[in-house]
Amino acid sequence: MTNELIITTYRCPVEAIEPCDEFKHCNALLNWFDNHCVELHSSGIIELSKETLVKLSCDLNALSAANCTEVFPTIRNFVHGFDAYDETYWQQVYQLRQWCIVQLAEVDFTTQRLFLQAAW
Repeated sequence: MTNELIITTYRCPVEAIEPCDEFKHCNALLNWFDNHCVELHSSGIIELSKETLVKLSCDLNALSAANCTEVFPTIRNFVHGFDAYDETYWQQVYQLRQWCIVQLAEVDFTTQRLFLQAAW
């Protein structure tokens, strides 16, 4: 088990699974999934639907300094990940926006499945 928050995503056709990305220390993403989908537990794997990805993408695209604490809040005092709304937070938001764009463009949700696993 690791001592840091790592969120890994996997893409696969039904017969194979392969990692496609990792987001380290992004407790705002963990918090988003806890509040919009299902509470994530360490090592638990959830399937991401196209609708979930679209909702995440919309929320990320709507973010501003004025609304980030409501739309994509961090988990205050969570021992894994960053909870400040600083440059690191906005870099993670940018990376997640780009990731959503790629996944929505490349994943064929009729023949592939997308999963997420959080570990800490």
